[in-house]
Amino acid sequence: MPHISYSELKNWTLCPHYRKLVNEDKLDPLSNSIYTTFGTAVHAVCEEIADPNHKINDPTTLFESRFNEELTKLENPNQKEVSTFMSQGKEIVLEVSQALKDYFGDYEIVQAEEQLYERIIEFPQKEYDFKGFITW
Repeated sequence: MPHISYSELKNWTLCPHYRKLVNEDKLDPLSNSIYTTFGTAVHAVCEEIADPNHKINDPTTLFESRFNEELTKLENPNQKEVSTFMSQGKEIVLEVSQALKDYFGDYEIVQAEEQLYERIIEFPQKEYDFKGFITW
């Protein structure tokens, strides 16, 4: 069954040609940069820390590993920027656990993302399912 994701619908709303380039031609509008590299590494640590079964004792080690892994995708990264982002990332990830407790209190994660396909009935001329994730 054909389906459309929220991001694809958002891309089409922004510009139908942009949606075609991203979703059909598979062009990457967000080329890798030091910023996406940093964000991917921080996100990986946050996911791991939020997982009730996580087994990491030192989030800085995971950050360093993921950051270095992502850096391999960059062409000639600026070493001064790399050093700055590495040290800032190590400081940030040390605060994730406490920030979760401060914000949510005594919380329990049941599931992070649940995939769903839901029929879009507003477009009767063609059958589509909406593909997405419920996050809670």
